[in-house]
Amino acid sequence: MVEKKEAEISQPKNSNRIECEKQEEIDKILINLPSDVLNSILLRLPIWDIMKTTVLSKDWRYKWATISEFVFDSAYIQYRCKSTEAVTWDNIKNLVNRFLLNHSDALIEKFKLTAHINPNNSDLCQWLHFLSKNGVKEFLLDNLNYLGGPFELPSSLYSFEKLSSLELKNFTIKLPLAFEGFKFLASLHLTFISIDDDTLENLISSCPILQRLTLYDICGLSHLRIHGPNLKYLKVHYSKFENVSFENSAQLRTIDIWLMFSENISNLLSALGRVSGLESLSLHGHFLLPLEIPHPVEERLHHVTELHTHCVNFKRLHVVEGFLSLLCRFPNLEELHFSVENTNDHNYIVEFVEDQSASYISFQQLQAVTMGYYIHMAAGLEFLKVLLPRAPMLEKVTIIRSVENNIPEKELGKIFGRLKQVSPGIKFIYQSRGMPISYIF
Repeated sequence: MVEKKEAEISQPKNSNRIECEKQEEIDKILINLPSDVLNSILLRLPIWDIMKTTVLSKDWRYKWATISEFVFDSAYIQYRCKSTEAVTWDNIKNLVNRFLLNHSDALIEKFKLTAHINPNNSDLCQWLHFLSKNGVKEFLLDNLNYLGGPFELPSSLYSFEKLSSLELKNFTIKLPLAFEGFKFLASLHLTFISIDDDTLENLISSCPILQRLTLYDICGLSHLRIHGPNLKYLKVHYSKFENVSFENSAQLRTIDIWLMFSENISNLLSALGRVSGLESLSLHGHFLLPLEIPHPVEERLHHVTELHTHCVNFKRLHVVEGFLSLLCRFPNLEELHFSVENTNDHNYIVEFVEDQSASYISFQQLQAVTMGYYIHMAAGLEFLKVLLPRAPMLEKVTIIRSVENNIPEKELGKIFGRLKQVSPGIKFIYQSRGMPISYIF
């Protein structure tokens, strides 16, 4: 009986010993991997898990210090806030300092920090000065201290020589006199930034290979001037300005503009007409004011083949008129994507088309249309009835509902049957959120 108990006790001990030996073998394999392979493995872990590897063994104690990326983002803050310990500036300072001190001889290619940053903290100045000498290629600084308002960034940020990607949130930008530009910057993303016209223009023009520019909720602008010989993508959302101009931007292919609801840029369409390489255009917000139907050839944007608009309110006559006249400015349109506001009133569309005879509406190159809606699609369907017979090349119409579908399949068949009578050769597709299949008519 005693022997049996001893055997039962020794069995878990042997099992633990075997597990420890296996773990040691795994550690040996990992620790002896080529440095670039080990770096790639560690970079797939969150920063807090990378730090935990220091307790694995003596060999692991400083391995974390060889990684080339530091990412302290909102995911880490959420992770820490689930525990009873709140994230303080001292926590952040200790973590960043520990990381940087162990990288005095190693390159840091990516540095991303999301935190409540105090403008009086000298730590930020020291970190930026260190990083400016360290060959950083990707840099993100997100200031969560929105109550304090944006504050000016330390000038050492503008001496990063190898930056290829820069993202800043909630700061004031003032370029130092000694700023020589970011010669390798390909992507610039600014959010909640205070900056004036001249500073933004100088910043953009000082990035000779800039390809992607995103401006989100920018304040302090009056005239947005874009000067980018290699710029291919421009996104401007919720930023206030009165005029816009494009200079030396022949490579610009995609523009996405979302205006404030109270804003209207008087020269927007004429300015866009000067972007000779523009192919895809997204226009959202308060821009659908009554527009004259463009008769002169120079007022049309012949190069645009793809157009996106959002929340078209067909309940207002001036929006109906503005939307149709806007479309007529793109005679070579191949793809049209639009969404309609939640209205079941389609009388204005019928009335406007009957009054105007819609003789000027023609889409000779249009091949695909996508319409999004929330609950009511009657107004959108009436618009499609206007569009279909004037688009001889149209092949496919997709209608997407942003909420779950509550229309029986039989009723959908009737709706799309009427559209098929107008254009029998077109394929109609109906989708809705949460619907595993699409209806094809």
